[in-house]
Amino acid sequence: HYWEDGGATYHHRYSSWVNVRGQEGDPWKGHVADPEVPEHHGRLARPFLVNKQYMQEEHLTPQAQTFAEGLEFLETNHEEDDWYLQIETFDPHEPFFTLKQWKDKYNYEWDGPVFEWPEYERVTEDPDAQEYLRYQYAALLTQCDHYLGKVIDFMDDHNMWDDTMLMVVTDHGFLLGEHDWWGKMCMPWYNETAHIPLFIWDPRLGVKGERRTSLTQTIDLGPSILEFFDVDIPKDMMGTPLRQVMEDDTPHHEAALFGMFGGHVNVTDGRYI
Repeated sequence: HYWEDGGATYHHRYSSWVNVRGQEGDPWKGHVADPEVPEHHGRLARPFLVNKQYMQEEHLTPQAQTFAEGLEFLETNHEEDDWYLQIETFDPHEPFFTLKQWKDKYNYEWDGPVFEWPEYERVTEDPDAQEYLRYQYAALLTQCDHYLGKVIDFMDDHNMWDDTMLMVVTDHGFLLGEHDWWGKMCMPWYNETAHIPLFIWDPRLGVKGERRTSLTQTIDLGPSILEFFDVDIPKDMMGTPLRQVMEDDTPHHEAALFGMFGGHVNVTDGRYI
């Protein structure tokens, strides 16, 4: 998405950045001849049919390469002060493509059509196909856990927890048949798509193994990072730092607006919508 017309393009604002190619419909590898299109459910993008031919070893997959770049940055800079690293792995995102080592952890028998990428629409596939896609997603999520674990291991090995903040967050969820829908955006914003994970370690507080009930939003992440680095928060930033939420669950927002341009828009107090 960063390279597409109308995409984010904010990566140019970093002092350094690396982009790993090949995900989703990225027009990465140039093949004039059309690839063979297998029998399939859901979507198949021509660019990805080409790209996946170059991802048949684990170290060549975009996720492995992305985390490797992040770990290289940590190896180079972990003893320095005042740095910020964002590892944006894109996964777990459709198409739910992984290699055999991750699929074998679930060992779900399937001899039907390729099914890695559902259309954003009502579920029409038979129950076996639905379950198969969920296992595809589970395999990809397991791969994500593995590589996030490498970051955590690095922080363990280099005693980084005393002065380094770690945030694990995503942008949205994905319906895997819940409410009889695949995907996101075209249906109402259910909890599965709008209520997203957020894990934060703040070394100043040392709070761990606890949950918070206060309502937060992704617009709070930027101010939280700036506050951690003791940088003034611009007046046009609408979010606020999460330090007090992390410290003692101080109520943060009375209500939050969520949704999307041209689609459903909602307001919640954290309990009612």
